[in-house]
Amino acid sequence: MDKLSIKWTSIVLDARDPQALMDFYSKLLGWDIVGVYEDYVFLANPDQGPVIGAQRVPTYQRPVWPPQEGMPDQGAHLDLKVSDLNQAVKKAESLGAVRAQE
Repeated sequence: MDKLSIKWTSIVLDARDPQALMDFYSKLLGWDIVGVYEDYVFLANPDQGPVIGAQRVPTYQRPVWPPQEGMPDQGAHLDLKVSDLNQAVKKAESLGAVRAQE
C-alpha cells in the first residue's frame, strides 16, 4: 500500500460575487488571478504556497464585526502581516474595504 499523502492547496471563501472579492485581494496582495470559472475565482500565491479562491454563494450575507446577535458572523478570515498598518488600511479602503465599527 502506498503512503497516504494529504496536502493543503487552497482556502476558498464564500462570496456573493467571487470575481469582485478576488479582484480586491489580487490588488491588495499583488497576486495574479489564475482561474476564472462560472462560480469560482482563484489567485496564485507567488511564494508557491496555497492559493486563495472564492466561490459563489447566492445567499451569502456579509459578516459583521464585532459580532451582533442575529447577524452573520465571520466564518473565516485571512491574517495578513503588514509592514505599515496605516498604509495597509489606506490601501485596503481605497480598494473598497470597509473598516469595522466598534
